[in-house]
Amino acid sequence: MLRPATAALASCVSAVSRVRAGAAHGRGAPRALAAAALLAGTLGAPPPGWSQTDPAAPYRVVMPQGPGPHPALLFVSGCSGFTPHEAPHHYARIANGFAAGGYVVLFVDYLGARGRERCGGLVPPSEVAGDILAAAAYARTRPFIRSSEIDVIGWSRGGSGVLSMIAGLPAGAPPPVRAAVAYYPECYVATPWEARIPLLMLLAGQDELSSTPACQDLVKRLGASQPIEVRVYPDARHAFDVPDLPPLLRRPGGAIGHDPEAAAAAREEVKRFLAR
Repeated sequence: MLRPATAALASCVSAVSRVRAGAAHGRGAPRALAAAALLAGTLGAPPPGWSQTDPAAPYRVVMPQGPGPHPALLFVSGCSGFTPHEAPHHYARIANGFAAGGYVVLFVDYLGARGRERCGGLVPPSEVAGDILAAAAYARTRPFIRSSEIDVIGWSRGGSGVLSMIAGLPAGAPPPVRAAVAYYPECYVATPWEARIPLLMLLAGQDELSSTPACQDLVKRLGASQPIEVRVYPDARHAFDVPDLPPLLRRPGGAIGHDPEAAAAAREEVKRFLAR
């Protein structure tokens, strides 16, 4: 049964507050709380940049066939957004593939919500975490989404936002998502957590942008009792799952590149993990 919008969004507001409490600048909480209230219809016209796209349709949604309700996936992009110039159709292709498998896909456009095309060091994982919570609360109010089957997949900074979202939840709190996947997140900014949400980390052994050793250290600090699975692809680089990229593309900050074998293996891991 779908939870009432007010209850879902009240839960979101409480969780957002906890996630934001430790943010370095403390500017994200009002935005996240206002976004949650907007989704509940408790605010008037939003200030520019506060909604994902517009108040009537705050998220881009890719629908499967059939009447539903369907399971849902929240997509959270890396710092180049959902249409990076090297691979402008990458996320849309993935979304279409999941929709063909029966999922509703909802794009958590934390950059567009702030009027940005790139992070530029101005969108910390804690703010991304708040946007994920708001999107999960919104998804739970949609009649075409099965509210007990909402999962999240984040890439790079989006993956870091996923980790930050989990870290901000108190132990024993109702989980906002059923399961989480993080492709090559920035674990050096992550902190251990107590909440128990099944998590799959897909890491690149040759990552020059994120730190795979930091992710492995984080998992060790969390302990074996946490429901975390880690897969490291030793020869893969950051963005190894993006087929539009060459095997090696040097960029400021570090090299990225496509690894077909790692990408295919990661896809199968995600499929297995979400089907549990």
